[in-house]
Amino acid sequence: MRDFDEAVTRVTFGFPSVDAYYAASSSRNVISDVKTPLLVVQARDDPIAVSSATPRDAIAASEHVLLVETESGGHLGWTAGEEAPFGSPWPDLGAIQFLNALRDGAHLEGGGGGEGRGAGAAAAASESLEAAI
Repeated sequence: MRDFDEAVTRVTFGFPSVDAYYAASSSRNVISDVKTPLLVVQARDDPIAVSSATPRDAIAASEHVLLVETESGGHLGWTAGEEAPFGSPWPDLGAIQFLNALRDGAHLEGGGGGEGRGAGAAAAASESLEAAI
């Protein structure tokens, strides 16, 4: 992927190097600016959005961001269960439940990552996603 980004992506968008492109494109730079509830679903085996690039510390420090990580799933490759609406990937159901919990007045408490993810929408989404996995 890095070779592709070096040869094509950085040139297309005018970056002097692939590292400059990665630095400018990272959510690490803006995740602390998020002020509305955000559900982030990440597969640790994603070959495109690699796990090492996930800004876990910034997410954990945010009261607005919930990170749900899975061991597998690749890049948008989660499979649907029989209960999934229209065969959609299982994170869709978790996202819907997360949004419903927010609509119903739940809120994120504590940091967004790790064991102390908090309650409200975080707990609802987390329980839903864990059940779907």
